[in-house]
Amino acid sequence: MASTALLGDIIGKHYTYQIVSQMHKLVGSVDLIGNPVGLFGSISTGVEDFFYEPYQGLTRGPKDFALGVGTGSISLVRNLGCV
Repeated sequence: MASTALLGDIIGKHYTYQIVSQMHKLVGSVDLIGNPVGLFGSISTGVEDFFYEPYQGLTRGPKDFALGVGTGSISLVRNLGCV
């Protein structure tokens, strides 16, 4: 009888640990709260473009640098969800 209770306790602790350890994946992908994982990916794309586009333009010339600043800024604003 004691071994059955002990086994049940071990199984319960195992599943509780698994649920808690996987909770970030569940919460991170729930569309109910706006899908924070997708939001982070979108923001990081915008920030990357904000710096990368002007850098690429700088390697080609002043006019392309100015275009890169504009393109990168637009990408940042769009990916932040401001537009």
